[in-house]
Order: sequence, then structure tokens, then C-alpha cells
Amino acid sequence: MGRLKPFISQARQRLRDAEPEPEEEELDEELQDPDWMLQSVKKDWRAILKMSKACRAEKHLVWEAVKQNGMAIQYAEESLKSDMDLANEAITQNGMALQLLPEHLRADAWFVMKACDQNGLAVQFASEELRADRDLIREAMKQNYLAIDYAAPHLYNDRVMLVDGVKLDWHVMRHVPLKYCGDEEICWTAVCQSWQALPHMAVGLRGNKKFIKKAIVGPSLGGWQGLQFASVKLRGDRDLINLGLDQSGLALQFASAELQNDRELALKALRKNGVALEFVSPTLADDTALVAEGVKEDRNAFQYASTRLRGDRDYCLEVVMISGMALEHCLPEMRANADVIAAAVRQDWRSVDYAPIEMRAKYLT
Repeated sequence: MGRLKPFISQARQRLRDAEPEPEEEELDEELQDPDWMLQSVKKDWRAILKMSKACRAEKHLVWEAVKQNGMAIQYAEESLKSDMDLANEAITQNGMALQLLPEHLRADAWFVMKACDQNGLAVQFASEELRADRDLIREAMKQNYLAIDYAAPHLYNDRVMLVDGVKLDWHVMRHVPLKYCGDEEICWTAVCQSWQALPHMAVGLRGNKKFIKKAIVGPSLGGWQGLQFASVKLRGDRDLINLGLDQSGLALQFASAELQNDRELALKALRKNGVALEFVSPTLADDTALVAEGVKEDRNAFQYASTRLRGDRDYCLEVVMISGMALEHCLPEMRANADVIAAAVRQDWRSVDYAPIEMRAKYLT
């Protein structure tokens, strides 16, 4: 059986529903003095927070606060928010103050445009009709490309607006619909700015060598990372992989299996980043000369050498003489080998930390 609801009499219900009478303001006399408050708000706009309701209805007092911070208009008496002069001053100081103004001002194209001139993101507070205005959105995007986030959905199918948007910032590609993901003009404009635009493009364009090459050599840092979005065929293109390796040896990870087994490319990668040894073929990871090149650049490369090499006493001796700290990546039996430990400590005394605890004292004396 469900729990019974408590009985509430009609008289008590009427008492509950009655609106509470506004409490009278208990303010110091000086806070109700317009002249004193004028001096205070000129020094700090936050003085408006202490004003009496009567003072907040005084245009000249609110004006002083709004001149310093447009968002201060939220504390003005309601009728003052419709004052064109005051509202204009608020959005001139901070376009985001548009959210605090009456609906009729947020539906005024000229007024909203002025707010967007100060902060493009103010367009989010415009009326629904204005957010469907292509020209207004384009102007707002000039101030802040993120203004496109607040455009009416049908504008994302407006090619002219998308072209203009991508020219301003490639991030606009996030809003490009599928039918334009293969548009060469839009995509080329984006990829000329950053390789990060590639995942937003159609598969066909990611198989276009011209686009991938532009992504790699473009102005954006880390262009070599654009290779991860290239088609399978282009990952086997020696010229593109070479371009990537010019920037970072880690580009080898995006190469085809055939190119990862290319000794010349692997050597180039290791001389840039020793840990690129992780991405060479198993055959090359067992190549003594190649592994040594990786260790010279970064001792951590040895962890990606073949198990055979990391457990070979003679080769481990050779490696720790290049970098004593490479002892860390030798197999356990080699880290316990007296000759290997001695050679490592001679090269770098700190490598003793990777020897078995019971053997460390011998090499610290």
C-alpha cells in the first residue's frame, strides 16, 4: 500500500502559494546617497552591487559602472536595460552583455552586429531569425571563428559561408557536411593551414598525394603526423615518408611494412629519434649496426631491439659502452652479468641502479 500524502488544508495551501512580500532594504544611509555612490562607482564598478534599488534606477550611476564593465548592466533597474544609450555602451565595452538585454534588442540586426564586432561569440544571444542570417554569421566569424557554432543548422549547407569560414580558420571543417568533405577548394584551404584538417576530409582526398604532401610541409607544427590519415597506398610512397622523416623519425610508424624494412629509411629515422626503433621491421630490430645507431641517439631505443640482442653478452657490452644507462633494457641475466655491469658503470655510474640490489655495493666503492 502506497504511503498516504499529508493532508494540507485550503487555508494552508493559500498561504503557501502567496508570494512573499519583498523585504525592505536595510542599507546604510550613504549607500542610498546618489552623490556618494557616484564617487564610489567611478572608483570601482562593483560599487553597483551595494547600491539601493533607487540608485540602480539612476542612469548616470549605472552608466559609470557599465563604462568599466559592460556586464554590470545586469544590476541596473529593469527599465534601464532598454535604454539604447546604456545598452549600446554595455555591448561596446563587452559584446557578451547582449545576453543581459531585452529581447527586442537581441532581434535588432544593427545592434547585434555591433556586439559581434566586440565579441563574435555574442551571436549566440541573437534572436533565432538573426542566427539564420548568413551575413551576420560571417561577420561574427571574422571576430571569432567559433561563432559558426551558433549558426542556424541550414547554414552549414551554405558553401559560400563554409569557404569563408575555412579561410578564417580550418577548425570550421568540423561543421562541413559530408557532401562538402570532398570539395577540393574547401579542403585545400583547410589543409594549407593545418594537417589536423585531414580527418575531416573525404577518403578520396586523403588518397591524393598533393593534399598529404601539403599537410606534411605546411605551416602547422608536427606536419609529419598527417601521414597517419594518408591512404594505405600513400603510406607506401617513399617520397612522402622521406618528407615526414625530415621532421621526425617517429614518422616511420606510419610507413608501410615494406618501407619499415627499408634500411636507409630506418637509419634516417633513428638518427632523428632513436626510439623510432620501435617501428622498424623485426629483421632490422636484429641488425647490430642499426640498433647501435638508435642507442647513440637515445639509450631507450635498446628496449626495442630484438630479444636476441638484448640477451647477447658481447653485444650488451658494446651497447653499455655507448650508453651505460642502456643497462636498464638488457635482459635480466645480462643486468646480473658482472662484466656488463662493470662496463655500464664505467660509462655512467648511475646505471648501477639497474643492477641487482645485492651486486650494487661492489660497484659503488
